[in-house]
Amino acid sequence: MTGAHISHHRGQRNASLESTRHFMEAMRLLRRELSTNRKPQDSSLAVIISLAIHANLTNNMNESRIHLHGLKHILELRPGGLTALCANAPEVGNKIRRADLDLALMAGAPTLFGPQSSPLPTTLYVVPINEQTLNIVLPHPLGETSLALQSAIRDVLTLCSYAGRAQLGAFQYQDLIISMFQRLVDYAPLAGPRPLHPLDDVCQLGFLAFMSTVIHHNQQRRPTCSISLSKAFWIQLDKFDNDVTFNQGNKYSSLYLWLIFVYAVSAPDYKRYCDASSSVARRICMLADTLALKTWEDVNTYLSAYSWIMEFHDEWGRKLWESVTLR
Repeated sequence: MTGAHISHHRGQRNASLESTRHFMEAMRLLRRELSTNRKPQDSSLAVIISLAIHANLTNNMNESRIHLHGLKHILELRPGGLTALCANAPEVGNKIRRADLDLALMAGAPTLFGPQSSPLPTTLYVVPINEQTLNIVLPHPLGETSLALQSAIRDVLTLCSYAGRAQLGAFQYQDLIISMFQRLVDYAPLAGPRPLHPLDDVCQLGFLAFMSTVIHHNQQRRPTCSISLSKAFWIQLDKFDNDVTFNQGNKYSSLYLWLIFVYAVSAPDYKRYCDASSSVARRICMLADTLALKTWEDVNTYLSAYSWIMEFHDEWGRKLWESVTLR
């Protein structure tokens, strides 16, 4: 898998013969183990999910779907299914859920496994001592979105409010991030019918793009969302700009500022939007004038009212602002 993935990133169309040999041997051993054990072992599940992850990394959706469907069938034969696996081997369970999520985003389809009841403690958020759970109030106009979307958005805002102030266990953090992302994806799969309300449509895409920057966060490089998500987000931003923002005057200006920044910092072609002549730059300047924003600190205040994590997003947001405003 590692050899094939390295070959892919080097631009080589085919994996090396050595990688292919290992791949075929792994498949042979997996078939033998599945045929000789009435109850599939966790090791077999780990191999299958690894094959699905590799297929996702190489953008082979059909292959990934075959592996995940087979994995789902195997888990249905085991007592407790995926929920029990997540409780007993969360490192394997979370990989299954993550691969399922990645495929759903690539294919624009609902997740195969759907929402999972968390095997973790009922208190998902590890709050600092002597501090009560924050009562998250949705900023305007997020309270006008559908109730299902509001629930997912509130959890994302809660996560942001604890960033830098509370410590989550590794599996707890993974479970939380994957659960939020899964609910947002299944609310309206990208290739399916879109929400009728323009605000629901653009907000779902905006929070999907935002969560992409969280789940793909990397200290060495800027996290991005998928090309298909970025394209859908831009199309809906255009519609939102024309159909909603223009008609409502300044009613949605703050939300639109957040959406345009999330779009830019999550887009694969981020550098293009750091040009003052780009359409994104022009819209940012227009919104800055509308909201009387003079400095990055002013902008950051508006962005932080929605979903914004300084440790993750400040560098790219600040760079974008300074590039497009030449200040």
